Amino acid sequence: MNATTGLIFTLIRNDTEYSVSKGTAAEDMVIIPAIYNGLPVTAIADNAFSRHWQLRSIKIPDSIKSIGDYAFSSCWQLQDITLPCNVMSIGHGAFKGCDSLTNITIPDNVTSIGKNAFHDCENLTSITMPNGITNIGDYAFSSCGSLSDITLPNSITNIGDYTFEGCSSLKNITIPGSVTSIGNGAFSGCSALKSVTIPDSIMRIGNCGFAYCSGLTSITIHNGLTSIGDCVFQNCSSITSITIPDSVTNIGNSAFAGCNKLTDVMIPTSMVNVGYGMFSGCCGLMNIIIPGNVINIGDAAFYHCKGLTSVIIPNSMETIGYSAFDGCSGLTNVFYGGTDNSDWSMIHFNSNNILLAGAARYYYSETQPVTYGNYWHFVDAIPSMWK
Repeated sequence: MNATTGLIFTLIRNDTEYSVSKGTAAEDMVIIPAIYNGLPVTAIADNAFSRHWQLRSIKIPDSIKSIGDYAFSSCWQLQDITLPCNVMSIGHGAFKGCDSLTNITIPDNVTSIGKNAFHDCENLTSITMPNGITNIGDYAFSSCGSLSDITLPNSITNIGDYTFEGCSSLKNITIPGSVTSIGNGAFSGCSALKSVTIPDSIMRIGNCGFAYCSGLTSITIHNGLTSIGDCVFQNCSSITSITIPDSVTNIGNSAFAGCNKLTDVMIPTSMVNVGYGMFSGCCGLMNIIIPGNVINIGDAAFYHCKGLTSVIIPNSMETIGYSAFDGCSGLTNVFYGGTDNSDWSMIHFNSNNILLAGAARYYYSETQPVTYGNYWHFVDAIPSMWK
């Protein structure tokens, strides 16, 4: 087939190769030649076909090695494109806003997908990525509302910020053991996502990593994770339980806020602070054990946990923040790790904790007390009052 007329070719790499761009070409089908003026055409230039609104199909020769930034952005009618095997890089925003694109196969030689590369490809349903890709850029597949199937290769080490944000049809994702970090908002708004397993290779989940995943019911976190960012699971309204490994030393503010079906959570013993709003609005939470190393409960940490009936507070506690237990209308029992009121009085209470102060308070005693008072101990890891 003959090359499309009107294309512009620009010498690159010390005048040994050409890049190509749209020029005056206006056809809905474009054919790029492999050779121009006796030299190979190896690159599709930045913005080469951006906003070519009539473009439906493009034939790319095997000579092409790189696709530039925003090369096909806003090609709304582009449906048919095959990336040749020699392509090694896909630029930022390369296919951003290609609404008619339904599937794409990334060639084996590609090692990096640029930022916004497929952002807002509303009808993209599947994508195949080869082993060899190590990095997926920020927002690479964000707002791909029809994307339901994607397999991440074992070569990936980092999932960028907001990579799959707003992929509301994505039901399953397997995060390979090569990944060490999940970026801010990486899966936020993936409302169809049902379960996720965090492998032990991951050390950090960024802020809002899985926020607003309203269909998420199961989270498995393996040892290795050390940091959970702010709002990571905020408003994941279908989660019922979560176990956080002791490798975690930091959990950000509002990490589980609005998880209104959460009934069971184990705060790791490695924690020293319960952050601002960490469990606010978790109205299904009934009991909570604050580990023995915690010295601070942040402002609004358990705000409006209406189903909370009991809490264990360790004698390590130094500060309970503003409105930490405000709105906990069901709170009836506080099991304190100290032995008497003199220990309790050493805690600094900020205001709006009337419900905590008004609950029945029990002091810890390993053995049966010989004096009258409210005391408790553990029976099979469950707090029990001495009688």
